[in-house]
Order: sequence, then structure tokens, then C-alpha cells
Amino acid sequence: MILGYALRKFARELGIEKCSGVACGIYKSYAVSMWEGTGSKSFCISGRFDSEAKKIIKDKLSDMDLFAYRVLYCDVGNMWIYFHFEDNPGTMKRFREIFFFVISVLDQCNIPAADICPKCGLPMNGQGSWLWLDFGLDKVCLYIHENCLASVEHDLNQKMMLSYEQKNRQISEKQFSSDHYGRGWTGALAGGILGIVIMIVLYVLSDTVSALGGMFTGYLVIEGYQRTNGSPGRKKAATIISISVICVLLGGILGPAVHMGMLLYGAVPAGLSNESMWSLYFSSLRGYIVTYDDTVVRVIAGGLFFLLFPMSSPIMELFTRKKTSKIQRKKIR
Repeated sequence: MILGYALRKFARELGIEKCSGVACGIYKSYAVSMWEGTGSKSFCISGRFDSEAKKIIKDKLSDMDLFAYRVLYCDVGNMWIYFHFEDNPGTMKRFREIFFFVISVLDQCNIPAADICPKCGLPMNGQGSWLWLDFGLDKVCLYIHENCLASVEHDLNQKMMLSYEQKNRQISEKQFSSDHYGRGWTGALAGGILGIVIMIVLYVLSDTVSALGGMFTGYLVIEGYQRTNGSPGRKKAATIISISVICVLLGGILGPAVHMGMLLYGAVPAGLSNESMWSLYFSSLRGYIVTYDDTVVRVIAGGLFFLLFPMSSPIMELFTRKKTSKIQRKKIR
């Protein structure tokens, strides 16, 4: 578990502390925790949630398009509310919006104070423990009596075998929905084409800075995929990476091609036929690339290098394996 700068800053705003890679503490009257994983951000609110409170929360959430907020999975249980986000540029803004929305909904419900044990319902008198549980798709951090944890783990083991496959199937259906994937592919391609245009413009202005177009291309491909609500998962990661690399290669080649066209524009002798004009253009372009091949290679190589910055999250997501359903337990403090 890690805690990046943006999440640490948000935790400081809430007045909660970082410990063992998790930010946890009491915000208002709620036991709040948040952390980051490989290509993900999560938060958990620990407490006793009765059936009425859960119904209100679920009804409010059902009115929202959580997928547009990059929520991969959420769970409203008897002892926690858990949200798991896909982490990409702009996710922190959506993370904050969902967090404060959930807090506003909880304010409308009759939720026991944070110092009430979510399992036994007895006061902890400030002696509760923060315990992090990883049981597959869910990772929760509970503020709880430590001697109540064994009972919690037993209950989870009973339920996990029934729910684990169902949750996996739900996420898989969302990840590989052809409708969502098709929209995401189109959005990523549109972002990649805009990235090619940026690379060409930068090349015309200065071939030295044109390599930065690779970074812009990567961000635009990711943003295009997100804005069209493309499906998450490995298929998304492979789509973003492949389209980004192809667009950077095309941008590196089209940059000098457009530049040569601009140099020849207005300098072509009058009376040349279209066939002769195109022949002159291609021969000039060929000579330009042969003469300045190191420039073209540098643009492409630099573009691919700068592409690594926005591609770090999709690359990690591409090679991340799903964890087993075995519960892992860690005491935070």
C-alpha cells in the first residue's frame, strides 16, 4: 500500500493521519481511511450501518453514473462503505466528489458515532484499533475492537465463497462490455489523432520540442477513453498503449512530411502538372528524410520516451494479476 502526494494532501485537509501506507482517522463523526494500490485509489468509511441507512445510501448512489466517476467497484455493507477507483489523470477530482457526496448522504442518516464498534456495537472509549483487511476484490480498513476482528474474519470467510465469483463476474462484464469498449476505443482514437496534430505543430515550430508531443498524445488518448466511458481492465490498458504508440510513430513521420509540404508551398514553379508536383514533393521529402534521418529518429524516440509518463498506470494495469480470495490482515495502529 502507498499514499501518493494528492491523497496525502487530501488526508491532511480532512485532519486524518498517515500510518503504514494508509491514511486513517476520524473525520466529522466517521471513521475514514484511504489508500492507493497499483493503478487504483480507494476509501473506506467504517461504522454500523442498519438496513434503513444502507437503503438510503444505495438509492442515492443508484441515481449516479459511478462508471463516469471511474468507480470500478463499491460496496455498502453492515460495517463499511468501500469505493475502489481506477487511477488516471483527473481521478483525484472524482475521488473527492464521491467522498463528500457519500459523507453528505451519511449526514442524513442516523449513524452511530465513530467510537462505537461496528461489530459488537459497544463503545471503544478511544481504544479501538485500525485493522486493514484484504479479501480479494474488497480491501477495507475498520476501526474496531481488536477482539471483535476474529468474528469479522469468520463471517467474511463464510460469505466470501458465495460472493467472490459473483463480484468477479460483475467486474468482468463491465470490463469487457462490447458497447463500453467500442465507445472507449473511438474516444482513444480521437485523442490519438489530436495528439498527432500536436506533434506535427510542434515539429513545424521546432523539431527539438516536438518529442514532447508523445506525452500530450498519451494523455489525450487516456482522456478520450475516459470521456467516452470506455470499459476498465486489461483490454482498456492494451487499447490505450497500442493506440498511443501507433499515433506517436505516425506523428513522428507526418511531422517532417507536413513541414516539407509547407516549405514547397508557393515555391513550386508555375505550370507544373499535379503529377509533377507530387513527384517533386515525394523526391524532396525522401531527400529531406535521408539527409535529416537523425532528426526524424530523435523525434520518434523522444516521443516514445515521453509517452512513458502517462503510460505508467496502463502498463501496470496490463500486467497486474487478480489476487486470490485469501484474507490478509494487517494492523495499522
